[in-house]
Amino acid sequence: MPLALVLNLDSDMPRPFFNLVFLGIFLALFSSDGYPHRVEKHAEKKDPYTSQKMAAIQESYLGKIKPIFQKKCFDCHSRFTIYPWYSHIPWVKGVLEKDIREGLKHLDMSQGFPFQGHGTPLEDFKAIEKTIIDNTMPPRRYKLLHWNSGLTPQEKKTILEWISNNSP
Repeated sequence: MPLALVLNLDSDMPRPFFNLVFLGIFLALFSSDGYPHRVEKHAEKKDPYTSQKMAAIQESYLGKIKPIFQKKCFDCHSRFTIYPWYSHIPWVKGVLEKDIREGLKHLDMSQGFPFQGHGTPLEDFKAIEKTIIDNTMPPRRYKLLHWNSGLTPQEKKTILEWISNNSP
């Protein structure tokens, strides 16, 4: 269909009016405002963790921290859960599975450091530090059946030092 028919240029409306309408439509469709990511420059976030720094953190994690987490945290915060004998009781199994899903959603340690869940290594550090200081893990009902499941004072000290040494 010819543009003249679409714009109805044979009407009594003045030609400058149609030119302005056409120009407005053109600008609305093809201006930079329609495509903000083409012209807008986002402020770059400076990642304090270079690949060399992450390699050092990973090495210290594997040597000192992962063994603690494997023993005390992996049952709920990894895909390597070792279920207790009572997990075969139907209603208990449901509670355990819900707790594990929730634990993995918040912090998944399955693939090593940095963990999945919080987003950045710094957010992982902050969350773990707060959890240790507030003594909120493991949950009380878990501690009722697993008396030695909480971190020892030495394990807390080791993890908090690791966090302190590796936080920007």
